[in-house]
Amino acid sequence: MLLEASTDTPDYKEKIFLTPLSKCEFEDFKMIVSWRAQHATAVPMFADTLASQISQSQSLSSSTSLIRATQNTLAFKPTLAQDTASLNVSSTLLFSIGSSGSTQRRSIKMAPEFRTKTSEPTDEVDAPKTFVPNLRRRFTQDENQKRNLYAGLQIQRNVKQEQLEKERGRRREANIDLLRSYRSGDFPDIEILHSAVIKPLQELAKRVPTVARELFVLVFDSLLNELSGDERDDFTNRAGEAINSILSQNKEECSPVLIGALMQVALHNCKHLSLDPDYVASASQVSGLFALGSLVLEETLIHRDVSTDAGPSKRSRGSETGHDELWALLIELYSSMDEWDVVHGIFHSYLDCGDDVKEAIKWEASGNWSKAKKMYAKSLSEMESDNLLGDHCYEAFYKCLAHLSDWKELNTQIKQQVESNLDQLWDEWYQVKLLPQFVLSEVHLMLDNGIDGDDRAVFINKVNEWLSDKDKSSYMTNCMSEEVAMIHLLQDKVARSSQQVDHTLNAFLNSWADLDPFSRKLRTRQLLDLQKTADIQAYLSFCTLSNDSNSAWMSKELFRRWNNTLPLPADSLLLWDARSMYRRKFAQQIDNDEAEESVTCTQLAVIDSAICQNNFSVARKYLIQTKHKCDRNDDEFKLDWNLRFLKAKWLEMQLKEDINKQFEMKLKCWDLLESRLEQTEVMKFPEIYVKKLQFLCSITTGIMQQIDDQSEVLDKVDGKMLQQLVERIEATDSRKESLVDSLKMYSLRSLKETVDQENRNQNASSIAQAYLQVAKYCRAYCKTTISESDYGTEIITSVLRAMKYGSWEAQQLFPCILQLPDLRSQSDLFHSESCSVPVWMFLGWINQLLASLNTEVGPVLYDLVRSLARTYPQAIVYGFQVSQENYTLGTEQPTLNNFIHELAQLLYHTPILDTFLRAFSCLGQPCLMLWYFVEKLKKMVEEPSPNLKSLTFMYDVMMREVFSARVDTRIHGKVFNETEKFRKMLQKLENKIKEGNKSVLKDLKTLMETLIPMKDRIRPPIQIKDYSPWLSEFQGNMELEIPGQYTGESRPMPQHHIKIVGFKQTVSMIITIPS
Repeated sequence: MLLEASTDTPDYKEKIFLTPLSKCEFEDFKMIVSWRAQHATAVPMFADTLASQISQSQSLSSSTSLIRATQNTLAFKPTLAQDTASLNVSSTLLFSIGSSGSTQRRSIKMAPEFRTKTSEPTDEVDAPKTFVPNLRRRFTQDENQKRNLYAGLQIQRNVKQEQLEKERGRRREANIDLLRSYRSGDFPDIEILHSAVIKPLQELAKRVPTVARELFVLVFDSLLNELSGDERDDFTNRAGEAINSILSQNKEECSPVLIGALMQVALHNCKHLSLDPDYVASASQVSGLFALGSLVLEETLIHRDVSTDAGPSKRSRGSETGHDELWALLIELYSSMDEWDVVHGIFHSYLDCGDDVKEAIKWEASGNWSKAKKMYAKSLSEMESDNLLGDHCYEAFYKCLAHLSDWKELNTQIKQQVESNLDQLWDEWYQVKLLPQFVLSEVHLMLDNGIDGDDRAVFINKVNEWLSDKDKSSYMTNCMSEEVAMIHLLQDKVARSSQQVDHTLNAFLNSWADLDPFSRKLRTRQLLDLQKTADIQAYLSFCTLSNDSNSAWMSKELFRRWNNTLPLPADSLLLWDARSMYRRKFAQQIDNDEAEESVTCTQLAVIDSAICQNNFSVARKYLIQTKHKCDRNDDEFKLDWNLRFLKAKWLEMQLKEDINKQFEMKLKCWDLLESRLEQTEVMKFPEIYVKKLQFLCSITTGIMQQIDDQSEVLDKVDGKMLQQLVERIEATDSRKESLVDSLKMYSLRSLKETVDQENRNQNASSIAQAYLQVAKYCRAYCKTTISESDYGTEIITSVLRAMKYGSWEAQQLFPCILQLPDLRSQSDLFHSESCSVPVWMFLGWINQLLASLNTEVGPVLYDLVRSLARTYPQAIVYGFQVSQENYTLGTEQPTLNNFIHELAQLLYHTPILDTFLRAFSCLGQPCLMLWYFVEKLKKMVEEPSPNLKSLTFMYDVMMREVFSARVDTRIHGKVFNETEKFRKMLQKLENKIKEGNKSVLKDLKTLMETLIPMKDRIRPPIQIKDYSPWLSEFQGNMELEIPGQYTGESRPMPQHHIKIVGFKQTVSMIITIPS
C-alpha cells in the first residue's frame, strides 16, 4: 500500500537518471516467459524437447525476415507417399488435416456380416434392399466387461486429472509475469523508469512476506529521516499510537511478519517511538518473536528516563511502572526462550527479590520441578499481594505443577485463584496465563478419571457456553485447539473433533510459513505440539474410515505408529504425558490386547524418560497405571517393572531432606533390589540382569558418596543395617575409609560383570557402552583407591576397547591415556589394544600424539604414529612440519632422532610435497620471519646448557625458509630480497650458534635491533608471485589435499577429498594482535 501511493506522484513515470547515454540506440529484448521454457537456455542445441522448440520458435518470431512462404517445390521428397485423391486442393497446407474421400475414418467399426449392402458403392440406382435378419436381434453385453470398461475409463480420467494437477502446480511455480520491458545490452540501465523498479517490488512484496517486512521498515526509516522538528514529533506520536493499537488487538493470533515489522521499526527508532511495554511483551509471546521483543524492551530501558512515567499498566495484577516493570517483562520473554542465565542475572542485579525466588529459578533451570515448586510456593506465601514479581512466581508455580503432572493440584490452585468463578478466567491477565493451564488440567483429569462427576459436568457445560460465544469460541479455537478437539472427542462428538483438528493443522501450516527460519526453538516447539494433534488425527481416521473389512489392518497400522514413536530420555515429559494419556484413552475405546500392549510400551518408555530426568512424580503416576500388568504370568515384565519401581524409589529418596533418613532408604533400596530381583531369576533375562548390575553400581556409588561427604550418618544408622553393609561389600571394618574403598571396588566389580555379560550378548553398541562406563567410573573414583598400574590397565583397556566397538565418546577420552604417568610400563598393553582399534579413530588427536613424541611416553606411541603416517600421510604431514621445530633432539635421545628421520622419509616420499611445504612457508613477511627465528635462537642460546642438536636444526630451518636457495630460485620471491643482506652475517655466526657460544648473543641482539624499523614500515605486496613464483605457477597434479579433511569422526575416503589445483594470484595480509 505504501508503494501504491507512489504511483500517483509525478516522478513515477520519470527516469531515475536524468542524463541519458549519448549516441546509444536500444533494441528491445523479447523474453521467453512460457512456463514450459523455464530452462530453455540449458537445453542442448539439437535436443528434441518442447523447451528447445519454444526457444526456437521464439527466436524465429523475433525477426520477421526469417518468415518464409509455403514452398511449392520441395527440396526433398516426402517420406510417405500420399494419394493425390486425398489432397484438398483448396487447402494451402502440404497435407490435408481432414478429407471426405474414400479414406475417411469410420467412427464405429462393424464386422462385415453386420454391414448392409447399401453401404457399398454401386452403380445401380433402384437395387432391391437386402433383408438381414440378425439386425432384429438384441445383443446384450457382458456385465463384467462393461464394468471393467468403465473402471478403466475412470482410472484414465483419474490419472489425467492427477497429471493436470501436477502441471498446474508446475505452472504456478514456473510462471513468469513481465512487469517491465527489457532491452539488449541494457546494463547498466541508465534510462530505467521509477515505475520499472517500484512495480516489481510491489508484486514481490505481495508474494514474499519477508521482502514486504524489510520494505516496510526501510520506507518507514526513510520517511522518518526526511522529517524534522515538530513534523517528526507529530508523525512519531501518531505512528506510536497506531502501533500500540495494532499490538493490543493481536491477542489470539497474529502474523509474525506484521508484528516483526512493527517491532523492527520500533527497534530502529526507539528514541522517537514510545510503545507500551505490556503490548510489546504480549505480542512477542503470541507471535513467537521473543528475541525481537526482548531487544525492543532492552532498547526502551536504555533510552527511557527513570523518572518518566511509562503510562498505566494494562495487567490486572499490578500497576507498577518504570524500570522494574520492564525487567519483569524481560524475565517473561527470556524464560520463554529458556535463557535461564539471563533470567538469573536480571534477578541478581536489577530486581530486589528474596533468596527463595533465586533458588527456585536455579532449580527450574536445572529441571528439578519438585524443588522449584516448593521454593515458589514458599516465596508466594511470604510475598506481598502487590509485589511486582507475583505474576511471574504464580505462572512459574503453575508451570512446575504441570511438569510434575499434578493436574489435580493445578486445577485446585487455579480455582482458588478465581474463587471458583470460571468466568473470571476471561479477565485480561487470567485469559492469557491461567485459562490455557486450567483447560489443560481439566482435559487431563477427564482422560484419567472420565467425564463423570459434578466438577467435570460443570466444566463441560461451561466450555459449551464459552464456545457458543463468538469471541470466546474464536480465542479457544485458535489458542487451545488441541484441548478443544479432545473435549469434543471425550463427548463422542467425532465430527466436531475432526473439524477442530483440521483447523489446527491449517493454522499450523499458515503459521509455519510465517516463522523465521532462525527461530529454531519456536519451530521445534511447534513441531512437538503438532505430534499430539497428529495422534488425535490418526485415531479419528481410524474411527471414521475403518469398517469390518479393513478394521484389523487400520488398527495394526495405528499400533505400529504408536510403537515406532516412543519417548527418548531427553524428550519433554509434559508433551509425552499428554500423548500417553491420549493413547490410553484411544486404546480403551478400541479395547483389544494389541492396543493395551502398545499403550504399555509407551507408558514404560515415559517411566524411563522420567527416571532419566529425575522426575519422580511422573514416574510414580505411570508406575501406578502399569502395576496391574504384573499380575499376569510374565516373569520378564514383572522383573522389569520392579527394577523401574526401585529406580523411582531411589528418586524419592533424593527428595528427603533428612540425611539420616536418606541413608537408611539407600540401604533399604539395596535390600529391595536383592529381594525383588533374585539372582537366579534375573539371570534368565540378560538385558534385565545388565540393568540390575548398572543400577546396583548407582546404589553403591550413592552410598559411598554420602559416607565420604557426611560421615556422621554412620553414627546414627541402625547397627544391624551397618553390619549387613560391611558383610555385603566384604569390608574389613565399619570405619569410613574402609567402607569407601570397599564400596568403590564393589562398584567396579559390578561394572566389570556388566562388561562380561554384554560380551556374551554380542551387541557391539552395548559392549562399547559397558566399557565406557568402566572408564568413566575409574576416572571419577578409582584413581586413589587402586594401585597406579591397575588404574592404568583399566583405563587403557576400557577406553581402547570402547573405541574398538565404535564409541565416539570413548574417542574423546583417548587423551586421558596420554596423561597416564605409568603409560611407558603399559607399553605392551597399549600396543596390543590400539592395534585392534581402526587407525582413523586416532586422527582427531594427531596434534596431541605428535606433541607427546617429545615426552617420556613418546616411545609408546611410535607404532601408532607410524601406522597413521603410512595409512593417512597427508593427515599428519602438516602437523609434523610444525611440531618438529619443538622437538628436543640430541645424542641423549637416539630413538627420537631415528624415529623423526623415519617419519620424515614416510611423509616426504614425493618431492612435490616437500617443495610445496617449502613454498608455502614463504607466505609471510621476511623480516617478521627472521625476527621470529633470531629471537628463538637467542632464547635457546641463553639456556644454561643449550641443546646443540636443536640449535643446529633451528638454524638450518631459518636459513632454508628465510633465504632463497641457490639451487631452486623459484621457491622464494622478490620480497625476500630485503633480508638477503643478513645472509652473510648469519653465515659467519653459524659455528657459534650451533656450538651454543654465549658470545653470539650480542650479535643476535644487534640483528634484532636492526630489524625493528623494518618491522614498522612493512608494506606487504598483494601478488602471490612476489612471495613464491612456484606457488603462482603451481598446477595441481591431484596429489595434494586441502588440510582439515581428516576429522576423525568417520572413516576418511581420500579419493573423494578436495585436491589443490592452483592458487589465487592475490593474497591478503591478516594482522594479529600481539600478546
